[in-house]
Amino acid sequence: MLRQFIACLALLILPQLTLATAGTPICTNGFTLINGKCWRFFATGASHRSAERTCMNYGATLVTVKNAIDNRAVQTIVGTSTYSIWMGLYCFGNDVTKCLWDDASGSSELYDNFLSAYPQIETGKCVVYSLQSSMVGRWYSADCQNETRAFVCELPTSYAGWLDNFVLAESRFSPSLLFGTYRKYCIITAPVIERHLYYNGTPSILRIHEYEYLRVFFLFLIRSSVIDNVLISEKNVQKRFFVQI
Repeated sequence: MLRQFIACLALLILPQLTLATAGTPICTNGFTLINGKCWRFFATGASHRSAERTCMNYGATLVTVKNAIDNRAVQTIVGTSTYSIWMGLYCFGNDVTKCLWDDASGSSELYDNFLSAYPQIETGKCVVYSLQSSMVGRWYSADCQNETRAFVCELPTSYAGWLDNFVLAESRFSPSLLFGTYRKYCIITAPVIERHLYYNGTPSILRIHEYEYLRVFFLFLIRSSVIDNVLISEKNVQKRFFVQI
């Protein structure tokens, strides 16, 4: 197994050296580059769950706002067309340390712009960004299920020309390399995966947004049969898996 991972790591490192210095950040699928992230505004109101699903279809999350610059930028992309939008922030308690970002980057402890007395999970665990003139840019808690709002989806940037560095490396260990926007993955087939499962437990993609991104990516770039074999389960070890390295 060690040789497989050494081969995979070597193939990852060399192309990545050129990837890190080549190209400029770009956004696709109607997303706009704002402060190093890709945002897209959806004006039609939706429940929090429906908004999340729409973002997930693009491999995105609801918007995350982690500094004052991004907080002001939301007003720029949304304008005055709505009173509030859903944010990619969910609270498990009435404290900013209990509010977690959808992109799995942690809590809102380092930056928040909640109104006084918020978060307030008795009102709702979802978080809303206000665009009303009296409290524009401020955040407050809202019911996740029974309210509809506009929303902004967020993607990491891609890089112009980065597909030139896409490597499909076939060897007797059968690794395939993917340079995506989230992380670097290897697809490793059995029996390598069986040993990995035995020693390391189930391989995992950290969040559904990453799975969705990878699925959509492969739908466009690789034959669809590969998608049918992408599983996150240790019960089907003869199939292909994404293994985070």
